[in-house]
Amino acid sequence: MGTMKNEKALAVGWGLLTLTLAMVMAIDASAQIVVPRPTVAVAHAEDMRLWSFGECDRRFPYVDSDQHKDCVQVVGSAEARDARALRVCEVSHDRDQTEIERCKSAYNANRERAVQDGVVPDAPAM
Repeated sequence: MGTMKNEKALAVGWGLLTLTLAMVMAIDASAQIVVPRPTVAVAHAEDMRLWSFGECDRRFPYVDSDQHKDCVQVVGSAEARDARALRVCEVSHDRDQTEIERCKSAYNANRERAVQDGVVPDAPAM
């Protein structure tokens, strides 16, 4: 009986995780930011920096195509990593502008502190 309860709790946890990830990956077309990176023309204007690599695969299934290569380059950029992190702040605190700004400030401060400490996010592990 206890195992069934644990399985239900695990299923609920995975469901919540999936819902949270879906909310984080949601793209708000009204929050467009001009990116000095190559972008790929799509049916409607979207910020590719907020996409995942899976989104590149879904939209441009031919991995040797220029569109897929450009998409992967944009999604894997440092600017994209920052844009996704800041988007999490917006989605997580969508009703509290003060908390959104606090979250973004904390992210930026932590990023700056990491740079000062010599942490390079794209460096290979030794």
